[in-house]
Amino acid sequence: MQFAVVAILKADAERELTKYSDEFNEQIGPNGGDVRLAGALLDRAGTKVGYLAVLEGDTIDQVRDWVGQSPIYRAELYDRLDIFQYEVEVGRLS
Repeated sequence: MQFAVVAILKADAERELTKYSDEFNEQIGPNGGDVRLAGALLDRAGTKVGYLAVLEGDTIDQVRDWVGQSPIYRAELYDRLDIFQYEVEVGRLS
């Protein structure tokens, strides 16, 4: 199954992100085998306000556990975090 993770950062979190960038990139990069798509969410000014990821997983709890390992999550920099089961209706993820 696929799951969409929408993580919105706290208003002042962007300046703290650099502390965690290497560890975060390692989690979602080559070692993040279940990550199908991931990227930053930007506001109109181009400021990073959050992240969107599509992950492959067996259960929503498995994905929630993966998110809980994120250094940004552990540092409590998210204002809001939502996880949804995701079904592609147009296009495809490979």
